[in-house]
Amino acid sequence: MIPLKEHVENLLEHQKTVLAPYRDSWFPSPDQFGAIDRPTVEASVAKIYQAIGKEPPCFIWCKSPWQAVVASILLRVMAAGDDAWRKKLEESLVEPSWRHCYSILFGQLESYERVTDDQLRKPWFESQISSDELYRRLLLPCDTAIRETLGQRLYQHLRSILAVSLPQPDRPRNLAEWTHRPRRQLQIYLQSLSRFALINLEFGHFSLPRPDHDDFENAVSEPTFIEDKLIEQLPESLIVPLTKRLRLSTRDKSNYAHDDCIAALSRYFPHVLTTAISALQWEFPPEGMLPFYSFPIDFIEGEFYEPKSEAAIKAWKKLLANNVHHLFFDQCCILIDKPVVFETDERGRLHCEDGPAIRYSDGFEMYSWHGVTVEDRVILNPGSISCKCIDSEENAEVRRILMEKYGQSRYLQESGAIAIHEDEFGTLFRKELENDEPLLMVRVTNSTSEPDGTFKQYFLRVPPWVTTAKRAVAWTFNVMEHEYEPFKES
Repeated sequence: MIPLKEHVENLLEHQKTVLAPYRDSWFPSPDQFGAIDRPTVEASVAKIYQAIGKEPPCFIWCKSPWQAVVASILLRVMAAGDDAWRKKLEESLVEPSWRHCYSILFGQLESYERVTDDQLRKPWFESQISSDELYRRLLLPCDTAIRETLGQRLYQHLRSILAVSLPQPDRPRNLAEWTHRPRRQLQIYLQSLSRFALINLEFGHFSLPRPDHDDFENAVSEPTFIEDKLIEQLPESLIVPLTKRLRLSTRDKSNYAHDDCIAALSRYFPHVLTTAISALQWEFPPEGMLPFYSFPIDFIEGEFYEPKSEAAIKAWKKLLANNVHHLFFDQCCILIDKPVVFETDERGRLHCEDGPAIRYSDGFEMYSWHGVTVEDRVILNPGSISCKCIDSEENAEVRRILMEKYGQSRYLQESGAIAIHEDEFGTLFRKELENDEPLLMVRVTNSTSEPDGTFKQYFLRVPPWVTTAKRAVAWTFNVMEHEYEPFKES
């Protein structure tokens, strides 16, 4: 048996040929849509639970991330009463997608004999198993073992190669970072569907969904949030008892008025949703560290860790190989099927020019243009974009995409841009944009006439610091203003 320290010394000389491929083997490509091996996934999760001292959970399979986060709310509402309560809840869910989600939940929970009515009424699902807990109870002992065996220098060197950190904005360094970006975008989009987006600026990055209208110009940003959609469906006979059973505070603690109960639920549900949505994101730790902690298992003969820890790390690789999003709770694990559509550009950003970039079998989908979430009409009906909708768009990234679809020169001419300078080289136009740098374009005329004797004009975008038409044209040729003295325009 070769000692671990000697192995590391030898393998560091073959970083690109051995260590980097080994690291990337842990993380599947996001375009792998093969069937999920559900028994293997469930067995893998059970071993992870056992390794941190918990009983194997009951499993709930959802068709999409939307269904999973909705399940996090419905489980709490279901647990607030008995069979009669749950029957009334089911009858109140008139929206097909919500009723379908309830049926999936109830049908799968019924298959677990140990989940009795008494257990369902208890908050057995509320305690989320965080990544910090998994790291502390499962991986920290592994970290200590490697550090003590290798010493600080080799420990840091090996970790810098095998541990996956968060991705760089534009250039992912490895396959794991490549797959991180779409997950992060999906997480932020889900957050935008919750009222949580109104109180957390981080998730205001993307525009909120708008109601259906015939055109952009008449569309008003009045999103219906997930929590609102549920509360709208609940009758008053459930609203007040639910507030009491969840022990939520109202304005008048001695009198549970209907409106006060709705307000209390509207405050409570966003926190439930954001907990579930955040748990969907595979963050560092622990997944990004798993190749590092698995290294002694795969490269050293004999036992290096305790049997439970070794079994859990091996099991987690099978879980990741199936590319399954998951939500870990104390006695319940929510698992999510793979998407049926998953389109990216060459840089790994979600992107599709003629349809959703990601879609799940239950119909949940997201439209994206080079990694920026947009409304479906931007992709499916770009002809409906107008100057008014561009000017009213608050998100700078989305506004740039709308402008790109509409045409920058066309937008400049039709949106009231001001000519700020004119000389023999062209005319410089400026358009102020809210929450973004101004749009500057120089209009130039081709010196070569067309067959009909006319001269074509072109609009060229230039940086916002340009102040003269000559300087603008010179910039397009990558020269200074005083250096630009063309003999002939062409």
